[in-house]
Amino acid sequence: MARTQEVRVTKEVDTVKEVDPEVIAKREAARTARNEARARLREFAKGLPDDDSMKTDVLLIVGSGVRAGGGQRGVNFDMQIRDLFLEKKELHEMEIFKNFHIGRPQMTNKIRIFLKVPNPEDRIWVVFNKEDETYKIVGKGANPPKGWEGFIPADENIL
Repeated sequence: MARTQEVRVTKEVDTVKEVDPEVIAKREAARTARNEARARLREFAKGLPDDDSMKTDVLLIVGSGVRAGGGQRGVNFDMQIRDLFLEKKELHEMEIFKNFHIGRPQMTNKIRIFLKVPNPEDRIWVVFNKEDETYKIVGKGANPPKGWEGFIPADENIL
């Protein structure tokens, strides 16, 4: 009976653990059987009326089979806010909160992100007016607008 080796990293040191191919095959067979049973139960639930409690119970136990997409955080999230600024030029604080669920502290970070883009020509310079509670674009490009008192990217060679 042939055995393969699999490397696993632990907190202390790298260790080598022998993995039996028969055990791997049994695990795969069990996983396949579970997935097939879930699929059969989902098909059964599709045939039931929508108001049937059994349909609800079956889908609750086995799941609907539809995977949820990821959230809207990360680069795309920042770019969505940036694109909205470029489109409207001025945004109210409540509009940003309703659409993106971020407040003033997070927007301060987003404004810095808008200024740290790899291409200096793509920078947008945004200020916050406390009286109106609005964010407004006051400039675009590599150089800060006149009278700018906010964050300036650390790499002064770019400016």
